[in-house]
Amino acid sequence: MPARTSLEIVRLAKPAAYLGYLFRELKHIMVPGVCSAEIDAFCRHFLSERRMEPILEGYRGFPAAVCVSVNSVAVHGIPGSRTLENGDVVTVDVGAGYAGWKADAAWTYAIGTPTADGRRLIRAAWRSCCAGMRACRPGSRVGDIGAAVQEAAISLGCSVVSQFLGHGIGREVHEPPAVPHVGTRGTGDRLQAGMVLNVEPVVTLGRPHVTLLDDGWSYVTSDGACAAQYELTVALFAASTRVLTVPELDLSDPGLDDWPPFC
Repeated sequence: MPARTSLEIVRLAKPAAYLGYLFRELKHIMVPGVCSAEIDAFCRHFLSERRMEPILEGYRGFPAAVCVSVNSVAVHGIPGSRTLENGDVVTVDVGAGYAGWKADAAWTYAIGTPTADGRRLIRAAWRSCCAGMRACRPGSRVGDIGAAVQEAAISLGCSVVSQFLGHGIGREVHEPPAVPHVGTRGTGDRLQAGMVLNVEPVVTLGRPHVTLLDDGWSYVTSDGACAAQYELTVALFAASTRVLTVPELDLSDPGLDDWPPFC
């Protein structure tokens, strides 16, 4: 992945931050009784109003603007008539294009009052993502990211699904390097200033194995356990790592790990 200039990072930061704002607004409709097709419609309208392209629609044949993954659906859930219920754990994954730059992000919501296990899962998914973002530093390696993610998930009794990877992002939604969410410190590609990466671990309460459904898109946990995911974009600078999706997040704040915002 070529290092981005400061100006390029400013440009791709705009659609990334738009998605952070989308997740903040989406929180208001993530309540019992809403159906997943309404979530898709909300996101379409949000993107259209800001002249952003819903780049997931049609990507490799995907049939919707967003992925809505409920409970045991780990990734790539197709929106439809399913109605959300109290206690559900729901991940919304959105991609957007703006002025030639791509943004990609995911957020998990607790519907109504989360169960104790639901709270633990959401906290584990969020802490894992934060740990991965903190490991994104010039001079480190991608294996450091995976190791940090995995350690954070295990500390709360959860597992990381290894087959789903993070990635570079910019003119294309998926650019090198691939970013594993399990790994060994000191291994893999070396990180450098100017890289822009998406960290997006999928965390589950059970075993880290998934099965593809007949729709050809939705992966569910093989043991039926709930899964959760946060996906954020970070830019690496010589002296700092900045979160582009939600710019107000401060990775140096130890209190950041307590609970995700607008969950």
